[in-house]
Amino acid sequence: MAEPCQHHRTQTQRNSAQKRSTQIIMPREADGKRREATLPERLKVVELRSNGHSYRSIERETGISKSQAANIWRRFTVDDDIIPQLHSRRGMKSKLDEMDKRRLVRLSDAYPRATLQELVKESGLPIHPKTAGKYLRKENRFVRFIKRKP
Repeated sequence: MAEPCQHHRTQTQRNSAQKRSTQIIMPREADGKRREATLPERLKVVELRSNGHSYRSIERETGISKSQAANIWRRFTVDDDIIPQLHSRRGMKSKLDEMDKRRLVRLSDAYPRATLQELVKESGLPIHPKTAGKYLRKENRFVRFIKRKP
């Protein structure tokens, strides 16, 4: 009897591939990213984990990734909460607080012909002149750039 070629799948390999293809796949957003788990999904993860299921079996049953299931379980055991805290904002933290922004605006009002470099130097704030220009433009202030050295 001839041995099967290595490029042909065995029946067991076909069955396992078929099982993988029929697994529940977590829904994704339009941009391809995974969406956040809903409250019923989170409750299901907590229920399954408290019944002794592994993260991998939870992933197979619910479609939620192992790492997300682990995060949900950790949040439940440590914080006693399954709902994630909403962040007040996303992205990089602002370089200036409101008081520094007001100081920059007052300086630009006091010295309307000053360049951004002069305003930053006068204010003593640890920011780049372009950052100061960004904040001043948001406040509808005229911004002067130095195009070349005088």
